[in-house]
Amino acid sequence: MIQPFEFTGLPSHVLFGQNSLNKLPAVLAQWDVERVFCISSSGQAELARRVCEAAAAKHQVVYCTRAKQHVPMETVEQALSELQAEPCDVLLAVGGGSSIGLAKALALKTGLPIVAVPTTYSGSEMTPIYGITEAGKKQTGRAAVVQPRVVVYEPALSLGLPKPIAAASAMNALAHAVEALYATNKNPVISLMAQESVRALASALLDMAEQAHLNEETHSRALYGAWLAGTCLGSVNMGVHHKVCHVLGGRFNTPHAETHTVVLPYVAHFNRLADAQAATQLTNALQVADIHAIGPALQDLARRNGLPVSLSAFDLDYADIELAAGDIASAAYANPRPVNHDDALLLLNAALEGLPMNPGDFLL
Repeated sequence: MIQPFEFTGLPSHVLFGQNSLNKLPAVLAQWDVERVFCISSSGQAELARRVCEAAAAKHQVVYCTRAKQHVPMETVEQALSELQAEPCDVLLAVGGGSSIGLAKALALKTGLPIVAVPTTYSGSEMTPIYGITEAGKKQTGRAAVVQPRVVVYEPALSLGLPKPIAAASAMNALAHAVEALYATNKNPVISLMAQESVRALASALLDMAEQAHLNEETHSRALYGAWLAGTCLGSVNMGVHHKVCHVLGGRFNTPHAETHTVVLPYVAHFNRLADAQAATQLTNALQVADIHAIGPALQDLARRNGLPVSLSAFDLDYADIELAAGDIASAAYANPRPVNHDDALLLLNAALEGLPMNPGDFLL
């Protein structure tokens, strides 16, 4: 079990471990909070109420249960109208990346501080990165105001998380750590954190595959890995992995975490020859034989947990990936290896069919 800790370094005040939620009222008291705007998805409304009863019992609470994946603009506008009708002092996001993403969109427009209580492993709570989807395109950006001021990692809150959702979310976090190792502006500290994140998340995913019901130790290790992964993601540039996932999610509304799950092994395989240091670090963290085994090992973690391993699982076809390849090549993210239209199409085709990854693939 990861021992409870409190980290007060900027930009986020992190409370981690058993009974961490009990410390949140004292934090809110320091801010002179009167009204709390509590954000969740409709499916986690009851959990959000339980969190607020424990953490904001002395405050008036306005509940917003509109959070949806990819943060549609119309959802942001609806939630903003509710907030304007009942002004609050703080945004309290309970749940996964959808809840935290909606809170970030509202913070961007209002300047209100965010308290995040993540129950999945997206890692979004540790970044100044936001994303809003409008007209089929997901636009992302960075702004200090969207970085949550307080993050509470309470493993017990994740105990009811279904295994497929937990595993896909852990794969999503793993993608953040892997991409941080390949980032064009990485540094030694971030690389150390990313390696530790990969080790923790891979270990948690192996345990998830074996457990009928996930225990608190597994959730604790996954949250720890997600904290590290999110911190890494918020500190470096995003690469082609995120570009691919944002294009697919924005254009085709593919499921967020599952899209990361499918794409991650192929992008890692694509980049393995472009950054020798990152490839070696991943080889060590995943405990595989060589750099050519990185992609297959990541896909094996997904397969063991019964997760999708091809884009065809989302009803995409060749016409869809042709459109996506154009979007990816038109505005590629920083990446250790340039990505043109043909590269994007080759990568997407492999992911569409769930093709095996071999040493001779994606050569420089």
